[in-house]
Amino acid sequence: MAQTDRMDVGGRVERRFEAVREVFGRVLAGQAGTGAAVAAWWDGAWVVDLWGGWADAAGSRRWGAGSLVQPYSVSKPFAAVCALVLADRGQLELGLDFLVGLTAAEQARAVELTGVAEYSQEQQAAGRPELYQRAVANLPGAFDPAVVNGSAWRAAEVPAVNGHGTARGAAGLYAALLRAELLSPALLAEATTAQCSGVDAVFGQHSAWGLGFGVSADGFGMGGSGGSYAGACTVGGYAFACMTGTMGSHARATMVENAFRGCLGMPPLDE
Repeated sequence: MAQTDRMDVGGRVERRFEAVREVFGRVLAGQAGTGAAVAAWWDGAWVVDLWGGWADAAGSRRWGAGSLVQPYSVSKPFAAVCALVLADRGQLELGLDFLVGLTAAEQARAVELTGVAEYSQEQQAAGRPELYQRAVANLPGAFDPAVVNGSAWRAAEVPAVNGHGTARGAAGLYAALLRAELLSPALLAEATTAQCSGVDAVFGQHSAWGLGFGVSADGFGMGGSGGSYAGACTVGGYAFACMTGTMGSHARATMVENAFRGCLGMPPLDE
């Protein structure tokens, strides 16, 4: 399969952010599988909306504006915001955070919905009130192409891992939050303040979690297994998402976001 070069990048970018196109093109050229997309909202407008590469492993369809990605945990905040909207309306009392886990019975039900058969009979029958690691744990089969490209997985509603969308769609959630269209300023401030922090027992590194988001001094958002990311920078006042169809590290998304930050005169994020 031929590598993707700058000429294969579709979409549009404001002149001020042309450097993002250049870096994104290099990211695409380094991907051996399917393509990717990146979008950024700033100062009330979409200033970056780019895509490129192949939309299928066979290399028969080009990535387009509507090509969908399963970005794994990037979808977690979408479910969290639904709960936060209800809390804002006084219809739900908040009492959970990222320390929450799943019981064996709940995990078994999620596996049943996605059509994955490898979940052990012992686990399915137990129903014990034990935590299944944590709510960030992925279901069996979550990294098996035959499973995640199957109709049962795609039709199941498991908000923690199997949402599908575009980069602009993912960044759009954060743009709407920054515009105060979804949550009251008070609740958004609470949701994006660290509710717990320290060395994460699952990831093995220091993390800080709000109410459905990973949080830092720069902003809030969520990355997903395989390298996709979506979030908001409260310091720079922008929303950003990079969605990739090729599994890999988050260094690619960070590289593109740093190019964007450079155009705003902001310091880079750690890669």
